[in-house]
Amino acid sequence: MKSKGDYRKIERRFFQGLIFLFLLIAGVFYYLRNIHFAFIFFGAFLAGIFFVWVIKLLGLNERYSLLIIGALWLDLLGEAGGFYRNWVYYDKILHFIDPIFIAMAVKDYLKKYKIKYESFVVISVIMGFLAFFEIFEYFIEAFFGFPMLGVLNSNSKVIISPIVDTMWDLILGLLGTLTYLFISWKFNSK
Repeated sequence: MKSKGDYRKIERRFFQGLIFLFLLIAGVFYYLRNIHFAFIFFGAFLAGIFFVWVIKLLGLNERYSLLIIGALWLDLLGEAGGFYRNWVYYDKILHFIDPIFIAMAVKDYLKKYKIKYESFVVISVIMGFLAFFEIFEYFIEAFFGFPMLGVLNSNSKVIISPIVDTMWDLILGLLGTLTYLFISWKFNSK
């Protein structure tokens, strides 16, 4: 007889499978309409598989894979729903929220090792991840011509320059991480 924990594990895997299936189907659909969207959907699909694999490899709780997939969904919603171009602050909100999800997983992983300066390591890992992501955005635009840098409006006019956009993305990622660490510290100190 299966325990309650077994059923929850099956339920989580079922929902993860549904999410990946949706991404795959949506990627094919958008490929037929627009190569830019196909690239983004398939990239999110591969990123989702990669993050789930890393989370399992590190032995972390599966809830982190759901948070990461949720972050990818928010990114896809921004692209498919036009939020990146029609609502300037959508990107900034994601750059604040997404590092919180990653910081949760990093902090949980570091608990195993009882590191003295855990918060500093979490901040360093998140800032490294954010820097890697900004470099990735640069290469996507440089090699494939997809507009990833700066903030554009619905008429493709630059509202925020690429360098200012990148700096604010990094600053908001740092603020999101610090916010999570502060809240985590407050709850753990009680």
